[in-house]
Amino acid sequence: MLASPRGISGLSRLGPRADGGSVSSPLRDENGSLQTGRPQLARQFLLLFVAGTLIPLGIVSAIVLQAVTTQLEDQSEQRLHQASRATGMALLGRLTALETELRGVADGAIPDITSIDERFLAIGQFRRDGAVRWIRGDVADTGAALESLAKLAPDGAGLITDEAGIFMAVRAGEGTLPFVGAVHPDHLLRAARDTLPSDGQFCLSAPGTRLIGCSDSLTLPGLASFDSASGPVEIVVNGEDLHGQYWSLFLNAQFGSEPWVIVLLEPVAAIHAPLSEFRALFALAVGLAFLLVLLVNLQQIRRRLAPLQALVAGTREVAAGNFTARAPTSGNNEFGELAHSFNFMAGALGQHFMAQHETLEFDRHLIAAADDASIANHLVEHLMALSSALDGFVGIEREDAESMALASVGHDGNAEASVLYEPREWRAFLAEHPEAEMLPASTCFPGLGHDPGAQALGWLPLLANQQQVGFALLRFERDPGGLPALALAQQIVARASVALGNLRTIETNRLLTHYDALTGLPNRSLFKERLRQALTRAEEGSIPLAVLITGLDDFQAINETLGHATGDQVLQVVATRLTEEFGESCVARIAGNEFGIILEALGGKPTAASRAEAWSRRLDVPVEIDGHTLRLSASTGVTVAPEDASTVEALISGSDAALHAARQTGAAGAIHHFTPEMNERARERMDLIEALREAIDRQEFRVFYQPVIDVETRSISSAEALVRWQRPGQGLVGPGLFIDVAEENGLEVGIGAWVMAQACRDIASWRSQGLDAPRIAVNLSARQVHDPGLRAQVLDALGPASLHPECLSFELTERSLMDGEVTENLERLRRLGIRLAVDDFGTGYSSLGYLQRFHLDVLKIDMSFIRELPDSEQAATITRACIAMAHGLGMEVIAEGVETEAQFSFLREFGCDYVQGYLFSKPVAEDEFVKLLKQDVF
Repeated sequence: MLASPRGISGLSRLGPRADGGSVSSPLRDENGSLQTGRPQLARQFLLLFVAGTLIPLGIVSAIVLQAVTTQLEDQSEQRLHQASRATGMALLGRLTALETELRGVADGAIPDITSIDERFLAIGQFRRDGAVRWIRGDVADTGAALESLAKLAPDGAGLITDEAGIFMAVRAGEGTLPFVGAVHPDHLLRAARDTLPSDGQFCLSAPGTRLIGCSDSLTLPGLASFDSASGPVEIVVNGEDLHGQYWSLFLNAQFGSEPWVIVLLEPVAAIHAPLSEFRALFALAVGLAFLLVLLVNLQQIRRRLAPLQALVAGTREVAAGNFTARAPTSGNNEFGELAHSFNFMAGALGQHFMAQHETLEFDRHLIAAADDASIANHLVEHLMALSSALDGFVGIEREDAESMALASVGHDGNAEASVLYEPREWRAFLAEHPEAEMLPASTCFPGLGHDPGAQALGWLPLLANQQQVGFALLRFERDPGGLPALALAQQIVARASVALGNLRTIETNRLLTHYDALTGLPNRSLFKERLRQALTRAEEGSIPLAVLITGLDDFQAINETLGHATGDQVLQVVATRLTEEFGESCVARIAGNEFGIILEALGGKPTAASRAEAWSRRLDVPVEIDGHTLRLSASTGVTVAPEDASTVEALISGSDAALHAARQTGAAGAIHHFTPEMNERARERMDLIEALREAIDRQEFRVFYQPVIDVETRSISSAEALVRWQRPGQGLVGPGLFIDVAEENGLEVGIGAWVMAQACRDIASWRSQGLDAPRIAVNLSARQVHDPGLRAQVLDALGPASLHPECLSFELTERSLMDGEVTENLERLRRLGIRLAVDDFGTGYSSLGYLQRFHLDVLKIDMSFIRELPDSEQAATITRACIAMAHGLGMEVIAEGVETEAQFSFLREFGCDYVQGYLFSKPVAEDEFVKLLKQDVF
């Protein structure tokens, strides 16, 4: 019986802890009081306001200050520019006056030259040799500076400035020698001082950046040259920033001299001095405006955020578990609408969390549920806890589809569980009601009848992996309000559906992992695990254990002649008979047509042999499949532990080796016991397989050719390509020693593809030598015939040599032609122009329908018939019949294994077209075959 609560308790604010303490909410302090938090939004609004006000004010202030600074600098530049120009004009005036005075000395108008001592350091006259005779004062070293002045034109004037000083020269007239005066620099600098602003400084530079002089407080080593007549100057002197203007005084027209540069400078600090007072007044005005706006905004923030703070407090209450908390809804603005929405949400959340609590409990039970019955019990229990239903029912159809797990909770709250077998009526009801719905109260359910006290019925289908496998039914005393009342129940049912689907998926995966999908038997993996367990039990009880591996004889023929669908049914029949003979826990399908059997508690090898023989007798009973009566047989390999082996792998490999030995005998239903010699043969076989794989990679194979002779002309008409293996250390190995192993392991496909490509390369080589290369026949294995990529493989082989498909023919075995699925593949080859031949005719299945169905070109009579000619009447009769039948079907005939002239004469007499055999040539290497081609006629 299940204990089922009829209701659900509300969630408390503080839930119990596992250790008996209480769980404190992160929204409450140590005393249990609700933490109201800080007015974060108000702070954010305030920060946004401050940022939104200060940033524009800062930008505007920076722009204004920059504009004022620029204006002051522009005024300074204009003032200095005007002053520098005035200084230049004053200098030009003084230079003109000096020229006049010097000319007066030359003309004799100023007899007393001492009157001009303050303006000239020295005065003299050039001599005829170019030297200067100083009349007043003396200049010790003039160098080459005065050479150009000595060459003045009549009535001309000149001015030279160099390291020796400033020199001015005039010529009084034609035939006179020029007078020269060394100008006093201070006389010129006084002109600049007279025009200089009160706080300014100056420098005067002559051509070649020679510094004539500067203000008393300014010392400069020199000035750089300037590219324009005037412009601004920025200089740092003794750590002080100076700003100024320069102006070029052009002297070329009057004195033939390069321009002098006048530089007037002012301290930058003096220029910006008025800015300090402006900044102080401007900052005060901006601060007062910001403070006023801030006060107004603070008042508005407090008023607007009061309803929001109430909502925050209510939200914290809800987060702490108090779903009865409500926010004031005064006001018709957005805050009022938000408060209404919050109050509705708080109520809905309360209901949701109450239901979530029950849902979590249900999930916890689902995790622990181990089967369908447990899920059904928990589902009906929780559905009743979430509803006001009179009673509830849950049914889940089990995977065997033969029963249904039922769980119910009645009026008295008691729960019951049962199993319903053959639930056919319920399946029909499920099909009619695939979706959740409210049903009439009068609805009668199979096995549940009709409850007269019910006023409404709630129906909920139960799914597993998208398949409807069950139901949940609630019967209400009164109408719960329609389908919306089942919404919460639908969530619970959906969870149960997921859990049920997971259970079934896990079971399906378990079956796929450990069981064979076709036969339902354990697979190789589970077989090995069960063998490991059985081996442990055998060792503990010291009782022998046997492993049998049995494989169907000639199963490939069944697949090829009757089709794979029939082959699958044969495997299912074998699986059923194995289970009947040995029990389900003892058998497994471990390979395609091979089955493993574990026999415990044996008396030894005799008991294992008798059980294997009993199995052969049971399998020998005929079976009817798709209208075919089949008599099955299986070869069996037996290994006994601990006598033969004592590990899982050794037991299985030993039985495999014994099975292979049984099959090698060729007898149907052969039984072989493991012997140590089989291990050696098995190792040799594995070595051979590995060596073949390496041989394919290394291309260790060689192609030999055996000519096919035209009976009438005794000339070569074609040749058959035959593979040989040049095995390292063993020499040339014939196909009889490796081709069967290659076919058993799928390696013949790679070998056949290489032979085809090599044959095409040889044909191309023969033609390049001018030989008439015959058609080459290549043998195709059954796997190659079934390969859908065969046509592409053929074209790849022909392509590099640019050969036409007609240069090839393919020889097929009768077995490969018995499967009708190859028809399309062979037809593709025929459309390319490749001839098809059936090889070893007469040794296969004696079903002649394929000769007509596949439109073959050539029939090759097996050498077993040719060998008995002409002495055996029976062989002669069969050979004549084969020749006549092939000609009747429009086919050519090749006889294999011709070794005597008597055989050749017989075949020629009865119309055989071509012969092949040692009478003419054995298979030879390519270079030997070239010699035969040149010989041509035998």
